[in-house]
Amino acid sequence: MTAPTPNPGQPGGNPYFADAPRVVRRADVGGHANPGYAAPAAPRGPELPGYGGHPAPADPAMAGAVGAGGGKRLLAYFLDGLIIGIPGAIVLMLLIGVMGSGAATAEDEELIGMIVGGIGGILVGIAVALYKILMEASSGQTLGKRIAKIRVVRVDGAPMDVGSAVKRNWWVLLAAVPVLGYLSTPIGLGVLITASSQPGLQAFTDKAAGTMVVRD
Repeated sequence: MTAPTPNPGQPGGNPYFADAPRVVRRADVGGHANPGYAAPAAPRGPELPGYGGHPAPADPAMAGAVGAGGGKRLLAYFLDGLIIGIPGAIVLMLLIGVMGSGAATAEDEELIGMIVGGIGGILVGIAVALYKILMEASSGQTLGKRIAKIRVVRVDGAPMDVGSAVKRNWWVLLAAVPVLGYLSTPIGLGVLITASSQPGLQAFTDKAAGTMVVRD
């Protein structure tokens, strides 16, 4: 009786097929192995970025962008405060002087000063917020940011708009609201702290707005 021919790829087989893959056997209906059947390999789909394939490419619009930390932002805030605050203070002092000059008593003059100062503070707060929102929406820079050589950009590469500028500067509007205006200072400190500690130097307001402050 003739001995069965060894299966290629197993001991005793054809040496030319020594590296052939091991044959995978599939069980038939009766549970017996079906010799000689090689299971086909499962088709492979395209590799998705970030899911075991190649890493997702960075946004081309943000390629090479360097984030601006809290120091640069603080410098821009200080400069913008001088640019808006000094003219605003001068106007308030003139108004208080003109309106207070017609007061009959010192108490009336003091009351007029408090009223004009309160209304003027609200108007200055609104002016600062509008200044920052409109300047950033149009060019991504206030005058302070331009001097500090930083710029606000959207992380998706789209141009800055009013909506994005409002989302990142909403806390500045608090300065124009009586009582709530005191919250603008701790919130501003939080912006500077997160801008110096978060990956990409994005403050929490930038993450909410989808923006980033970069070096110009």
